[in-house]
Amino acid sequence: MPKHQQSLAIFAIVVLLAAFSYLAVRHNQAVGRESSEVYVSPDEPYSSTAVELTPTPIPAQ
Repeated sequence: MPKHQQSLAIFAIVVLLAAFSYLAVRHNQAVGRESSEVYVSPDEPYSSTAVELTPTPIPAQ
């Protein structure tokens, strides 16, 4: 791989990583606005989304 092409590929990877981290930060800020209790309680090992995703048992009738 030529030197110019290699540096171009590295630059493209860095740009993709920067865009991905920027989107992740924006997503985390949007989630934090909706439910701030996830970040307030550090003693809870799991976030509220993990608790919401667990299936609740349905009582038999």
